[in-house]
Amino acid sequence: MDLQDHIKIALREETLLKVTSKSDIPKTNMFKGFDVSSFKNQDPPKNNSEQTNKEIKYLKSIKLNDKFFKDKDNILDNFVDFLEEKELKYNRKLLKKLINDSKYIILLLKEHYKRPRPFKLDKTFKDPSLKSTTGYSYPSGHSTQSNLLRLVLSKLFPKYKKDFNKIADDIMYSRQMAKAHYPSDIKFGEKLAKALYDYIIDNDLIKNNLNETKFFHRRVNPEEVARNFKLFASETFFDTENYEQFKYELVLKSLEHIMWQEYNMGWEDLPEQQEIDYVNKIAEMYKDVIFPMYLYYYNR
Repeated sequence: MDLQDHIKIALREETLLKVTSKSDIPKTNMFKGFDVSSFKNQDPPKNNSEQTNKEIKYLKSIKLNDKFFKDKDNILDNFVDFLEEKELKYNRKLLKKLINDSKYIILLLKEHYKRPRPFKLDKTFKDPSLKSTTGYSYPSGHSTQSNLLRLVLSKLFPKYKKDFNKIADDIMYSRQMAKAHYPSDIKFGEKLAKALYDYIIDNDLIKNNLNETKFFHRRVNPEEVARNFKLFASETFFDTENYEQFKYELVLKSLEHIMWQEYNMGWEDLPEQQEIDYVNKIAEMYKDVIFPMYLYYYNR
């Protein structure tokens, strides 16, 4: 997709994905039980305050490197590139779920505070016009999600803690470079990430030694999976870039819904080839159901 396509999708997503209360968070979201109330009384600096003026002055001192900013825009890819470079066995599915599920908490707080982004407040700043720079500013989603992944991966691979810190630091700096976030947005995101991480650890939401292959084949009826498609069609459309990705991820999300909701099973291991084949098999079985769903959102 080119930049205009990203902007078009972003505008559609802004109108469709609104999180104004905890009731908007899906039951399968791992942060459904997270107590967000304490984060609703930590107001950002006012738009006309001395603190905001100081923050805008700081942002003006940062020279924009367009390539650096765009390279750091995709949080997952930045961490995955490092993990693959080091040939570490990691769970991409878990990392994606951390990002996707934390998004609801972030959007809930953004909607609560409604803080305009720096380039909205100061017209001398250029709007970077990326999908990730729509919406409100506080807290920074990139700060929250990159620090959440940093903390989880540092626990799993403590040897590379400094490297994960550097990846998160670069992502946070890029958001300020692009005038998409104030420093206070970044700090609030770091604080939120730590609380989300503590919630994961305290509730043992990262399960170990889960044999999902046996679960998929022995305990899941394809018809049961298909009944969940409508629950995840909108979310999946905006998280994927083409029909093939949409088809696979929709089936996978529907399977995971059953795993978590009915059996309280987690997400630790990477899918084995048999599991990937099983997801593709269900996707092919129900392609006449899935494709119209894709067209519905594509044409909106």
